[in-house]
Amino acid sequence: MGRGEEYVKRKHKRAERKRNRADSDGGVSELAAAKKRRRKGKRRITEGMCYSLPTVENPFLDEKERAFRMTHGKKVNPEAPKAKCAKSAPEDPDVTKKKLDSKPAKLRKVFWPKGDAGKGPITSSSDTRLPEVFRSAAESLGVTEPSAFQADIWQAALRGQGVWGHSRGAGEEVEETVAGYVLPAVQHLKAQETGKVGQGPAILILVPSRARGSQVLKACRKIREGGIPLKAVNVHDEANPQDQLEGLESQVVDLVAATPGRLSQLNIIKGDLLSRVTFAVLDSADQMSERDLRQAGLLTESLRADAQTLFFTGSYNVAVHESQRKWLKDPIQRVAASNTPVALCAGIEQRFVYCSEDKKAQRVVKTVLDVREAEQEARAKSRILVLAATPASVNATVEALAESGLRAGARHEDLRTEERLAAEDDFRAGKVPILVTTGITSPGVHASSVPVLIVHDLPGTVEDYVRLVGYVARTTVKGQVHSLLTKEHAHLAVGLSELLQACAQPADSKLEMMARAVKLVQQQQTGTGNGNGKGSGHGQVSGAKMNGAPNGNGVRNGEEAALPRTTASRRDPSRGAGVGTGMAVDAVGRTEAGNGRVAQNGRSASGNGRSDHGSGHGEGDGSASEASEEEEEDDEATLDEEERLAAEEGAPAGDDELRMLEEESSMSVEELLARIRARAEEGGQ
Repeated sequence: MGRGEEYVKRKHKRAERKRNRADSDGGVSELAAAKKRRRKGKRRITEGMCYSLPTVENPFLDEKERAFRMTHGKKVNPEAPKAKCAKSAPEDPDVTKKKLDSKPAKLRKVFWPKGDAGKGPITSSSDTRLPEVFRSAAESLGVTEPSAFQADIWQAALRGQGVWGHSRGAGEEVEETVAGYVLPAVQHLKAQETGKVGQGPAILILVPSRARGSQVLKACRKIREGGIPLKAVNVHDEANPQDQLEGLESQVVDLVAATPGRLSQLNIIKGDLLSRVTFAVLDSADQMSERDLRQAGLLTESLRADAQTLFFTGSYNVAVHESQRKWLKDPIQRVAASNTPVALCAGIEQRFVYCSEDKKAQRVVKTVLDVREAEQEARAKSRILVLAATPASVNATVEALAESGLRAGARHEDLRTEERLAAEDDFRAGKVPILVTTGITSPGVHASSVPVLIVHDLPGTVEDYVRLVGYVARTTVKGQVHSLLTKEHAHLAVGLSELLQACAQPADSKLEMMARAVKLVQQQQTGTGNGNGKGSGHGQVSGAKMNGAPNGNGVRNGEEAALPRTTASRRDPSRGAGVGTGMAVDAVGRTEAGNGRVAQNGRSASGNGRSDHGSGHGEGDGSASEASEEEEEDDEATLDEEERLAAEEGAPAGDDELRMLEEESSMSVEELLARIRARAEEGGQ
């Protein structure tokens, strides 16, 4: 009997049963129930129909299986072959055990007491707050009294935080840094599960060269000799990669010191080489090439998501900053071997906003809105700290933020103690995301954990600014400092520009322009130099006016004190000529040598300044004659024309700022400084 005939037979039987039920008592209710089920889309399973998965042996269920279902309903025939399901669990116990073992174990990385017990620095390696394994390893390395740099690294690493270390990186300081991160790594290793053959290392240390890796292995060897089992391997570019990979797969490896290039090759060959790493260190990033730093950043993708990372460098550039942002994860702790300006400010994005004094509140609002716009995709918004100098500035800023729909708290000395504490608590708890205050050194502000600082009023010196930046963003990777700069802060432009350059921060064009202008003013006020000038002139000796005779030559020497180097101005060949070097005595450019004074027109060779009335003593073989008043006026007109031509020829091309300043160099120093400030203010607006 074919399948079609079976279907027709079942259909007929179903219709016959329905008619029989309709003729019997209660048939109407069953028909109503069946109609209701059809409306709901439900269907009652009928006998004789197959709803199980087909098998290779019996794809359509034979007569024996159908007969069993007719008799026993939905029960499965034990004699029938079992249907194979693709989603069934594997029967191999080894495969199941391997899948269960692949789940990463919970990571333990906090070994430092919390609360009051954890406060205070580490002064000795025998400190009872340190774990026993840590103290034993420190004794093996011979570290009894750690330096402040080492103690800060230990304390941050044992708390489970990331570390951003600014190291000196030369001589004995290398061993200091190695001991700083190797000891926490050993403690971290002993707290985790024991590794197995072929699983890869648990501790990864990226080094710039084979020599630095050998120093790490030397420290590990001392620890192993002290009784702590520790298997360490140095992976570098000077060995066969296949041999290195076989060595890593054939034994249990606890620690690997490797160069980024070779480790990237091995990780590509064996994809899960770094899957066990839970403690990673990037040492001496400033000594690595840009290619190595890029590869180190890519290696972070192979680490566990909860791995603890440490980063050390001695100097900074753009590649180091990019690698640091990829390597470290919040929370971190910034530590430094020396409190230099670069160590305090490096890694913190510093921006300067130019405005006038009466527009500071509006500029603060715009800066806050820019920060919020950059954080649109961020899950949590950054807390923002605004530092002002006076309570009046605090109140004005809070009012301007409120008008823009931004909630901010105020904290200054005119408020009561209860109000100040309430503002600190709300800011620390996140109820108020912005705090405008007159001081950030208060313990209640917790400025070290604030990622964004807006400086409403800059301090008076660059040193105070550096100290200010050193208070914020100590526990976060991405820190920002926005400073409002006005014309009153022009004297800080040179120092701030040099600080940005030392920290490898992007150059600020307006700040650079202001710094160049300030340097020019400083040179005109206090700068010294030797000047060379050629030109004609007239002098006065004992009250008599003298003009250089035709074809007369004069040589004059003087001293210059306030103006920069001068060069030749145009002269008429028929007039007396002079060559001289000298120093100007005052801002007007007068000098005296011998018994006479000669007015000299000169032009700056570098375009940084001009001597309108350079001077020198003249001696020559030409004759001198008395000049009339008309001749003197002609001479002055000629000198003015020479000065104009010299200005056109001597001005350096492509430096509009300095050319504009030199056009009226006869201005006084005060007038010139006022003009520079006005230009800086216009540029900021």
